[in-house]
Amino acid sequence: MVFQDHEVLYMLRLFERMITFRKSLHLAEPALPLRYYLTGLVLVSAMQKKEKLALIFEAFDSDYDACLLYSQVQEMCHVICVLKAHGSRRADC
Repeated sequence: MVFQDHEVLYMLRLFERMITFRKSLHLAEPALPLRYYLTGLVLVSAMQKKEKLALIFEAFDSDYDACLLYSQVQEMCHVICVLKAHGSRRADC
């Protein structure tokens, strides 16, 4: 698979934002969970909002019971809010 120049640049910017996000959380582990990256990619996709939310919900449903615990809902909302804020700031550039 070959990526176009603007796609590579976009992905690099996304990963830079995720690294900044990771640092702001003061996480002990060296990398963010994959569901955070998935959320970022889903948010910038051209999918319908309902499809986006369904996919993000599934990513945060760690036990696959189609039900999120309060802590999972809180984490999901936090990640969405932070990434949306980063995205809206970058949209001006």
